[in-house]
Amino acid sequence: MDKARKVADELGGNYPEYIQVQVDAFRYYHKFPLPPMVGTDRAIKRYKSFLLRHRKSYTSLYTLDGDTFIVANTGVSYPMAQVESTLSEDSVASYASHISNSLPEIKEGNREKVVRALEYYFAKLAYKKKIPPDTLFRALEVYKGITDEEA
Repeated sequence: MDKARKVADELGGNYPEYIQVQVDAFRYYHKFPLPPMVGTDRAIKRYKSFLLRHRKSYTSLYTLDGDTFIVANTGVSYPMAQVESTLSEDSVASYASHISNSLPEIKEGNREKVVRALEYYFAKLAYKKKIPPDTLFRALEVYKGITDEEA
């Protein structure tokens, strides 16, 4: 439960809401989540998706400065025209989508480039109010060096 409370606080949410999202997810199966289930990676992803759909808390992933889109986690700037373009027109987002879907081995020197692209793609989806795919969350975990054992 402490992990769940910590995650809710880090994401700008609140603990009762976090628990309610987990309960609602199990309602379909006419079950109630057990305490160890509310701190799992899947539960965290479920809450992130909820926040993205129902709140503006993901706006902290980026800032807008005129016609410039700045990714908060990396500080890298992109033109708004690129952010508002489709995936096929945006080479950085397209690259990040490919990486998140295939999780290829990358050279250590390329790790920073991959993480920057993934962070941009995540922020772009937040800007467009779209739910990031689970593969994107997983790719960020993998390439930032966070494993399931450490989480």
